[in-house]
Amino acid sequence: MKLVVGITGASGVGLGLKFLELLPSSVEVYCVISNSAKVALKGYYSNQQTLDEMENFIIGKWFDTLEISHNLYKRWS
Repeated sequence: MKLVVGITGASGVGLGLKFLELLPSSVEVYCVISNSAKVALKGYYSNQQTLDEMENFIIGKWFDTLEISHNLYKRWS
């Protein structure tokens, strides 16, 4: 499987391309890692002020994934 990734700046101007060749057996692993990162990285954009708040957010997201109720972070309203 060949994959082309475009790299852009904030203005949307193309800065470069990267060509990757993936083995079919590796694609599923990359997708799982990518989906996990999406959950964890959202905390960066949710205005956490301290390391404890960031930690609670990430643990809370894990709990959300496992469907465990909690009040570790303030949800969007």
